[in-house]
Amino acid sequence: MGRGMKKPYRKQLFATGIASLLSMGWVSTLYAQAAADDRATAFKAVRGVPKESIAGGTLLLIAYALLWLLLLAFVLYTALLMRCAARELQTLRQELKALPEASSQQS
Repeated sequence: MGRGMKKPYRKQLFATGIASLLSMGWVSTLYAQAAADDRATAFKAVRGVPKESIAGGTLLLIAYALLWLLLLAFVLYTALLMRCAARELQTLRQELKALPEASSQQS
């Protein structure tokens, strides 16, 4: 987290991260329970090719979309940090310009 970032943004980002982690844990727990319930206790022979519940192409598209969304979020977050740093730099430049004027007026 950058120094230029204000505290409300930090809290919001932290809360979003925690919520994401909790939801992923909740979903994986539900998936594990469903998988355990689907398990058979005895061996059953399967004829032919078993059907997939989700096609591989769909999973690939979902993975690419998720990757692009994460990349977009990273770029937007970096842009936010750069904007905060630019504002802080502008403020420091103004303070430095005002510093010699104040010291020359006191002499």
